[in-house]
Amino acid sequence: MKRSILGLLLILCLALLLPAAALAGGADEGTEGAPCSLTEGCTLPGGHEGDCVVESPQQSCSRTEGCTMPAGHEGECVVESPQQPCSLTEGCTLSDGHEGECVVESPQQPCSLTEGCPLPDGHEGECVTAPANEEENPLPDGESFPTNGPMLLSSGSGTEDDPWLVESAEDLTHAFEEGGYIQLNKGITVDTAQNWTVEKKVVLDLSGHNITSSYGERNNYIIVINGGALTIDDSSEQQNGMLQVTDSSYGYGIQLRGNGSSFTLLGGTIETTQETLDIFDFATDSSINIAGGQLISTADSVLGVRGEGT
Repeated sequence: MKRSILGLLLILCLALLLPAAALAGGADEGTEGAPCSLTEGCTLPGGHEGDCVVESPQQSCSRTEGCTMPAGHEGECVVESPQQPCSLTEGCTLSDGHEGECVVESPQQPCSLTEGCPLPDGHEGECVTAPANEEENPLPDGESFPTNGPMLLSSGSGTEDDPWLVESAEDLTHAFEEGGYIQLNKGITVDTAQNWTVEKKVVLDLSGHNITSSYGERNNYIIVINGGALTIDDSSEQQNGMLQVTDSSYGYGIQLRGNGSSFTLLGGTIETTQETLDIFDFATDSSINIAGGQLISTADSVLGVRGEGT
């Protein structure tokens, strides 16, 4: 009986001692680590034990205009530097209202001289003016403009209805070279050798004007017909046109050379100091026809005939 009562008392004591031991153990563990009291922003779950790690929140961007990130983003706000609009659009190579540096073309100055310029009136750029004439555009010393063909003739085309109109010794030289109908537009006076040569059919109308040469040289005839045909006439009412060679010793007129040369006088006067007309020694099949006008030699014969088949 005593043993049973003692066993019950022992069990009761043990039951009372176990909860106190458990509480003592819990108090010891609580001193090693306190529960986390800050959970907002903590990287560990609420009620954890140990150091609480809190993330540093990013500051919200307070400026969104021009920001490359969306409105309300977090982090550093990157704002683009805006380009200034172009305030000068006239002459700008970019479109109106563009942004960026305005590139303006350098405008060319309008041409102020249009007369003689090959570009249209009011064009822009350097004005190129075509040379007007020899006086305005002189050539270097010792050079001259070309004198080929009838370029120096005053006017005309060498036909009977539109004869060459000559006003100078140079005109007459080129008219003889071209052949055809020639009309003196004014008198011609020379004092140097001209060596005028007729190799084509030529009709010379003195038209009341004179051709006068004071040049003198042995056997230098003022006109030589070499295989051509020369006719001299005077269409003026007075018929007072003259071909004169005035040198007292060597004033020779017209000479026929070559083969088939011919001369016809219809009007006007040919006056020389030496032979007025001459057929050269070796000329062949030459012909002379005097149908009007006058032949005058003041110191020699008016006609010297040699050659063959005249």
